[in-house]
Amino acid sequence: MTAHKNIDKICIAVMLAALVITVLFINGKKLGIESVVDMDSETYMGNEYITANDLNGSWDTEDASVITLNGDMAKLSGNGAYVNGSDIVISNGGKYVITGNLNNGRLIVDAYASSKVWIMLDNVTLYNEEDACIRVEEADKVFITLKEGSTNALSGGEAYSEKAIEDGAEAVIFSRDDLTINGSGSLTVKADYKHGIKANDDLAITGAVVDITSKQDAIHVNEDIALVNADLTISAGDDAVTTEGTIHVDNSDILINECYEGLEAENINVYSGNIEIYSTDDGFNAAGGSTSGFGMQGGIPGGMQGEMPEGQDGMPAEAPDGQSGMPPEMPDGQSGMAPEIPDGQSDNMGGRQETEKESGDVIPYIKIYDGNIRIINSTARDADGLDSNGDVYIYGGNIFISLTGDGSNNAIDYGSESGGVCVIEGGTVIACGSSNMAEGFDAASTQASLLYNISEGVDAGSVISVKTEDGKTIMNAEIPNGFTCAVLSCPEMKVGNRYNIVLGDKSDSITLEEISSSLGDAQSSGFGGPVSFRGMHSENGMSGNGMSGNSMSGNSIRRKRDNAMLSDNVAMGQKGPGGFNHGGGSTAEDSRIGEGSQTSEELQEVSKGLLLTEYDSETLLELALSVVAIAAGIALVSVYRRR
Repeated sequence: MTAHKNIDKICIAVMLAALVITVLFINGKKLGIESVVDMDSETYMGNEYITANDLNGSWDTEDASVITLNGDMAKLSGNGAYVNGSDIVISNGGKYVITGNLNNGRLIVDAYASSKVWIMLDNVTLYNEEDACIRVEEADKVFITLKEGSTNALSGGEAYSEKAIEDGAEAVIFSRDDLTINGSGSLTVKADYKHGIKANDDLAITGAVVDITSKQDAIHVNEDIALVNADLTISAGDDAVTTEGTIHVDNSDILINECYEGLEAENINVYSGNIEIYSTDDGFNAAGGSTSGFGMQGGIPGGMQGEMPEGQDGMPAEAPDGQSGMPPEMPDGQSGMAPEIPDGQSDNMGGRQETEKESGDVIPYIKIYDGNIRIINSTARDADGLDSNGDVYIYGGNIFISLTGDGSNNAIDYGSESGGVCVIEGGTVIACGSSNMAEGFDAASTQASLLYNISEGVDAGSVISVKTEDGKTIMNAEIPNGFTCAVLSCPEMKVGNRYNIVLGDKSDSITLEEISSSLGDAQSSGFGGPVSFRGMHSENGMSGNGMSGNSMSGNSIRRKRDNAMLSDNVAMGQKGPGGFNHGGGSTAEDSRIGEGSQTSEELQEVSKGLLLTEYDSETLLELALSVVAIAAGIALVSVYRRR
């Protein structure tokens, strides 16, 4: 009877409590409220492509199950895994440490769709003749961690079984779900059948040293790829890194000794790091996510169908002996840090974000914020250095491209015919190729640039040098391949200033009259960008006398890297082709992991909790339904009371 008399008060109290809880959820961040989350939850590090778990390559192994491999046998200690013939099957989420070698078997992850699985490789050698060495059949996400100081090797046979091919497991590492490779050890992958690593969902490689040799693609992914603090060396018969999603490169060293195309994706973001590519087709290719445009299946370079041109076998060429061809050092006062994005420009750090035109059409892009990029192609006749079916944005970094001067080899090619733009806001660019379809930066740029065409061409091994009127050298580099067009830009180039330019044995004195200027004696037939003989005043015309007294040695870029996450840089000194030192990330003071990146100490704090305000539309809907349910309950009680 007492409860019946106080039913109005009880209903009001319940309603007020529901409203208070709702307000706390909506205003949790302002009130400083945090909730403890499960250790398996994923905390994104200020962006949508990397998480704290992705970066954690030194997780606690105290409670992990241990799997010891010994030739054709395996010993298990702990729960969550079992042996099935020559296969080791992980059937539950959790942590596993694996050591030893397996002669002809597989490590299979077949857990629950909600399971997160951590696998630490501690000096592991796996080989499988006709299937993937590591197969992820089902899990929410799998983390393959390379133990500090460990050396691990995975390899496969030359012909896979019909079952493996039917399953799509055409790689040494195959995953149907999200996959992360991290840690501070090393991993060698040798794929004699097809791909090195294949993932149907997202792939992240963080902190690890990975060397891939593959018959076809080295890394083949359906969704997004994040390469953060990674050290990759690749030799691929087809594409080096390819996906239908977005590629994010941050503070990573990538050496691609041979490939058809280097980085191929819908969108490409380079935040920092060092990338060196020797390709037979495009260095970067933002193809817009069309499956028909990816890989060698598209036919000859340039996406045309049919046989390869005469003299082209589709195989990568070796790097030129003794040629450095490196970008020049940053001018005085330039730190190499990625500049702030100009007002009105979106940095699009998150995954699968794209440029959208006024018409509403979404087109692909290449965006370079910082880093050292070197692209060399000595054999193709219809290839590009940076190739985007949409936009190209350069905000900083050092970009060096050398393609041959014959055919239709564009150093920079973008979708000008479909409304794309090519904009430079900072950084240093030396991009050489053919004048046949040459495109340069457009008038939307804020940093001055020059497109220079030379009909008779410049010989391989020649030097490009640009000096100010008072004799200060602002650009200087040796070019490995002969060329008929050069696209040049650096922060010290200003509209209205006069410069002395040397291209091999030719020299000229010029004045930049527009933000995007062109000069030369060969007419470009490109779809867009600057047109030759526009925006430039030549004092003397091109001569063959050259300029004396100039230092013309190419500048090598020393790469520095630290296996520890976002810590101090340590030189490792592994040399790649052309004197390019490998083993390091960006030399910038703070390595970025997208907007709002944190240090390794901060990562630990972030992973402990999640602000209640980090809700999505589904959470809000659940809250709203809860309030409605409570209100309905109170209404029913009121009706019951009246009766």
